[in-house]
Amino acid sequence: MQPADRLAAYAQLAVHVGAGLRAGQELLINAQLEHAPLVRAIAETAYAAGSPYVDVHYSDPWVRRALVAGGPEDSLALTPPWMIARLERATETGAALIAIAGSSNADVYAGLDQSRPQQPRAWTPRSWASGRCRRRAGCWSGRDSHWTTWT
Repeated sequence: MQPADRLAAYAQLAVHVGAGLRAGQELLINAQLEHAPLVRAIAETAYAAGSPYVDVHYSDPWVRRALVAGGPEDSLALTPPWMIARLERATETGAALIAIAGSSNADVYAGLDQSRPQQPRAWTPRSWASGRCRRRAGCWSGRDSHWTTWT
């Protein structure tokens, strides 16, 4: 199977099986920069399936490293208000979510002060995790897919 075909197959799996996307449903994607080709394939598949909007948020471990290395202590646990609003809106509209995870990137933090937090603190709005509606999220490691369904 060619790489482009493999990405298209993963995208079909993520959108139709993992997220269970329905026509008219928005899709949120959280991924690292290294996953951009897969994210693009997922976006194409989601739009073809009738999603009106695909909202993508990329994270970069090197940017996080810069914060850990030189940012103020109180910024290490900060969750920006726009990120909270994004998830709350997704909850209100019943958006689907796909989260793509890769390697731990532990080597990115080599040489930094180990007493400072090195991973972002997760924040989940109560309404997102409350189980008011079906939620599915997928993590793609590049070798296999793992899907978890919340109900």
